[in-house]
Amino acid sequence: MIHARPLLLLVTLLSAVAMLAGCDDANTNSQQIAIAPSSITLTNDRIWVVTFRAGDNIGDNDAVGSSTNIFYPLEWSVSDPGQGRFISQSGASAIYQTAGRVTGVNVINVRDQGGQEGQSTVILTIPAPPEATATPTTL
Repeated sequence: MIHARPLLLLVTLLSAVAMLAGCDDANTNSQQIAIAPSSITLTNDRIWVVTFRAGDNIGDNDAVGSSTNIFYPLEWSVSDPGQGRFISQSGASAIYQTAGRVTGVNVINVRDQGGQEGQSTVILTIPAPPEATATPTTL
């Protein structure tokens, strides 16, 4: 019976390790975080301010992804700070401000503490030229 104790201890330890290995950890969650708006196109003739929101129930049918477990705080970033930047971040929201007079696509990234990520895009374009109006002439 003395030899059974070390074997029982070994079996118990291996069982505990196997149970811990199967537990869900914040670092292994691979869901995508939904962001609203999922994409937005703006003209570069002024400076715009846009509020982005992350997570489920964000009221944007175009938002992609399912994010039932978000691990706060969120980290917001942009691919090109020359096109715009975040001026405020709180909870699931972040306020983005365009730089103005630049064109291109700026990718908005959000990441939670569990490694889940989401993306959105800000497209900055040149405004359409004003339509020409006909002026009547007299002969």
